[in-house]
Amino acid sequence: MLSLAVAGFAAIIGFDRERAFYPTVLIVIVSCYVLFAAMGGSGHTLAMESIVGGRFLLFAVIGFKTNFWLIVAALIGHGIFDFVHRFLIDNPGVPHWWPGFCLTCDASLGVFLAVRRIRHLVLRSITIATLGKRGSIPSENGVVSDIGTAFQKSICLRSEEAEVSMFKSFKVSKSTSGPVLGIIRQST
Repeated sequence: MLSLAVAGFAAIIGFDRERAFYPTVLIVIVSCYVLFAAMGGSGHTLAMESIVGGRFLLFAVIGFKTNFWLIVAALIGHGIFDFVHRFLIDNPGVPHWWPGFCLTCDASLGVFLAVRRIRHLVLRSITIATLGKRGSIPSENGVVSDIGTAFQKSICLRSEEAEVSMFKSFKVSKSTSGPVLGIIRQST
């Protein structure tokens, strides 16, 4: 419940529009076991947790740089790791309630992110199909306005998880002051 509240809050406020948000969350989640190992005072446990944490850190970096689905897989994978952690690594610093709590948070956050990714991809494909190949829309007065540049700039500025709400923020202007009737303007 806590992770869904955090994810929902981040989505409402807009924190998760940045591509780095979920990889950073993954890194913070993974670092908790390393912190618990340091609190437990065992050098061997600290080394083991650092090795495992380094692999998840690698997933976060590669997912950030290449394919965001790796972040989804790493979050859900860390939830599975939480389930088997006590069988693999003896970490005396881990509170007894932590693995179950972290498993729930990781799995729900991973599923939330997967649903958002799928929704984004579906909305993007519908929007592209609606706009056509050239990225143009008919205006109210029949003039076709090109929004290809605005679309490309907006995609570059927003992360892949951003909602396609940018299309709601663009309206066809009825202004005749420009060289083209019906130019696109960003509404405020």
